[in-house]
Amino acid sequence: MAEIKRETDIIPEDFWNELLPICYKYLGSKGETVLNETLEILGKDKSNVTFGDLTDIYNALISKLIYLDKRADFRMELYDLRRRYMVPPEAIEYRPSKLELFFNRLFARRSSAILIILTLIIAIGIGLYYGLKPKSSSGVISGKYDVVLWSGIYSKSMEKTINEIMEKFDEQYKPYKSRLDLLPSGGDPMAEMGTQMKIMAVFAAGEPPDIIYGTQNPLYINGPYLLKIPKDQILSLEYFPQILNQITSDGEYFYCYPVMLSPKFIMIGNKTLVEGLGYNYKKIQKEGINWDDFLDLASKLKLVSPYPILISLRGSSLFDIFWMLMVNNGAGKAVEDGRFLWDEAKIEETLRFFDRLVKNGIINPTLLGGKISTNIDIFSDGKAGILIGNYLDYKMIDNAKKVKPVILPFPNNQGNKISSLWEIYGYFCFRQRDNYNFDKAQKTLLLAKTLAENSRWVLDIGGLPASRNIWNILNLHKEENHSFLYSYIESAVPVDIDPLFTQIAFEAINPQLENIVTGKTDINQALEGIKDRLDKILSQSRK
Repeated sequence: MAEIKRETDIIPEDFWNELLPICYKYLGSKGETVLNETLEILGKDKSNVTFGDLTDIYNALISKLIYLDKRADFRMELYDLRRRYMVPPEAIEYRPSKLELFFNRLFARRSSAILIILTLIIAIGIGLYYGLKPKSSSGVISGKYDVVLWSGIYSKSMEKTINEIMEKFDEQYKPYKSRLDLLPSGGDPMAEMGTQMKIMAVFAAGEPPDIIYGTQNPLYINGPYLLKIPKDQILSLEYFPQILNQITSDGEYFYCYPVMLSPKFIMIGNKTLVEGLGYNYKKIQKEGINWDDFLDLASKLKLVSPYPILISLRGSSLFDIFWMLMVNNGAGKAVEDGRFLWDEAKIEETLRFFDRLVKNGIINPTLLGGKISTNIDIFSDGKAGILIGNYLDYKMIDNAKKVKPVILPFPNNQGNKISSLWEIYGYFCFRQRDNYNFDKAQKTLLLAKTLAENSRWVLDIGGLPASRNIWNILNLHKEENHSFLYSYIESAVPVDIDPLFTQIAFEAINPQLENIVTGKTDINQALEGIKDRLDKILSQSRK
């Protein structure tokens, strides 16, 4: 019978053969390079790595992830692989006592193992506490905290503003009381893991918080305590239809209030340089700019700027640039009902334009690897003509007050059609506990509605208010850049989050984009690589 591995045991060769495909899946074609560099930095090679070393290796790999929303999936697959090798299938039949497992872990040499076990014990304890404590069947207001809000997205402005709104809410609706709990996150893998374990514990106990504010969490959304919100109630907040389409349940109900939205990419132009070259940025905002004119603008910027175009890949990848180009080449949603909808001719045309961006020095590989803050500083110093980035980049540049930034539409090949990709960046999501009475459930929704209607703080943490009502209150639609963004949202194509689309993006298209940028392949080889991989993925998906 195989034994359960210890933290001090050397990892077998087969482990690395299974780890590599996972690295390729989430880190693209550089997966093996990143893994080898990580081992070198830690002073290790595959012959002397122990299971106890994997925590440091995993955290380093996760930190290299470009798509931040894939972090939880990446971590799950990594730790599942470690678990399978530490507890072989033939050893599962032998089930040591919980006490034996505890002491086995406790006396392991690596302190990280002790930390993980203690965290598990705490999570189980929380679950047992909530699971065993008496539940009130009357739904009588407790007089303590009746509505609890958890948030994993943090900023001082957010905390201060939300607490002020909740204090006024409590005063107006006595004896109800609400409370904001901030959960650890901020990009720290261990903190995020602890937060996920805390959420799982209270869900297992059947008593999640009333409202969670943050990014999408499938565990929360797909759980058994979903509180459906009638269509007419959420429509009164005047959200953008493209945003509401992403949160509809059964066509008649919604499961959350979207608070913020974020563009995948926008173009931020240096007003002085753009106008100095004879371009009317207001006309570009109104009519768009086609691919040839964009190349012409970039070529002229080379004459007056050392950096004509900078790219800020904040939480995105080269594929997102290609995705935006596809959208603005007339392609809509990529996957529907298991079918891949993008036209092969449009993929080729867009890829060839992407190649032209590289050949013209607009997508510069030496700048892609730099720090995001460095690119923003270069732009703020007036040395760059255009920065391809997101709204948070614009806010940082605008707040610096060194140059006048203007937001421009992404280059398109469809005449005057302006199209963009927008996604929900943060929202309030609710659950109804079993012992809620109708009155309390309504107060929960009322608090969320109150918070959504007062979400002025969203601008400070890199998002845009999702409701037209807020745009009006803040007078954003009157300011030139926000006025343009307002109309830009109206032509948005919904962000495609289908797993098949994600697989195509990571495995078929993005690696070839990297090859073009680094000069490993020419355009025809890249096209063949995309077609070949696409055929394999789609044939597998039909089985």
